[in-house]
Amino acid sequence: MEILGSPPKGVELAESGITIASASGGGPSKKPHDALCRTLLLMREGKQAIIDYLGEVGYLENEAFWKVAQALVEVGQSSEEGRSLQELLSVRQGLPKPSSVQLL
Repeated sequence: MEILGSPPKGVELAESGITIASASGGGPSKKPHDALCRTLLLMREGKQAIIDYLGEVGYLENEAFWKVAQALVEVGQSSEEGRSLQELLSVRQGLPKPSSVQLL
């Protein structure tokens, strides 16, 4: 697949996949597609579970991560995954702050 233009700041396209740098300079602990899949599974457990997980893996405040999610929604709007991602994006604004509990 050919992608035109340059990727958003903090996003690096590589043969192995997309990586997103965290704002603190260190990379997140999970690849974005793994984090998105896990986040969709956590939607059943509630907003706090989503916030805790994304905070732990370094994507909660990562704008590039959310732009990748939005791009995936636009590509797969009619799929079940696309609808789930759209639901995640719609609840993003209402997500509570992360708790101090660490996930294992």
